[in-house]
Amino acid sequence: MTSDHPKFEPSKNGNLLLNLGQDEEGIKIAAISGDGHRVLTTQEVGAARIWNADSGEELSGFRAESPLEGDLDKAPIAEKFQVFIESAALNVDGSLALVGLNDGTAAIYRVSDGRRLSVLHPPEEEPATDWGVILAVGFSPDGTLALVGFDGRRMGVWSEDGSELVCFLRDPKGTKLVGHHWFRETLVSDVSATKDNRFVFAGCLDRTVSIWEVKSGKLVLEANE
Repeated sequence: MTSDHPKFEPSKNGNLLLNLGQDEEGIKIAAISGDGHRVLTTQEVGAARIWNADSGEELSGFRAESPLEGDLDKAPIAEKFQVFIESAALNVDGSLALVGLNDGTAAIYRVSDGRRLSVLHPPEEEPATDWGVILAVGFSPDGTLALVGFDGRRMGVWSEDGSELVCFLRDPKGTKLVGHHWFRETLVSDVSATKDNRFVFAGCLDRTVSIWEVKSGKLVLEANE
C-alpha cells in the first residue's frame, strides 16, 4: 500500500487513514477482514460499504434491516425508528459481515450480494421487539465462530454464518451493576475468542469482565472490582 494510494493516506504518527473523498462525513464504524484485503465502513445511517483495501475499489454494500423500521413507538426519541449499525466485523476472507444493530439483534450478511443470512438474538427472546444497542460483535481468529455481546453480561456464540447456535453464555451477576452507575447498565462492549476457540471473552461497560469455556459453557474467570 503506497503513500499515494487513492483511498488511504498515512497520518503523521504512521497510521493509515481511510479517505472516501467526501467532506464532513466521518466514518462511524469500520472493520477489516482477517486477511487484510477488505474493509467495511459505515457513514450513512444503517448502510455498510465494502472496499478492496489493496485497490481502494468499492466492492459492494448493504443496508441493515429491522422489523422496527419506521415504528413511532419503538424509537428512543419521538421520531420514526431508523436502523443504525452500532458495531461491525468481517470474517477472515471478508465474504461475511457481522453487524450489531439498534434493535437488540445482530445480523450476518453475505458481502457478494448483500443478502442477510441470519439474525442473531438471545434464544429465549423474540428478535427485534424493542430498541436496544449491540455494541460488540466479532469473529473468532479462525473465522469459524461469530460472537455477539448482549445486555445483562450475556454472550452468544454462533457458527460462522449464524445458522447454528453453538452456546449462549450468561454471567451469574446478570444485571447487577458493579461499576459507576452512569455506565449503561451491563451491556457487553467487547468480545473476543482465543486462537483455539476454547475460551471467549466479554467486557462490559460497567468495567467487568467474564471469560467462559465454550465447550462446557463454564464461567472460568470473573473480574468485577
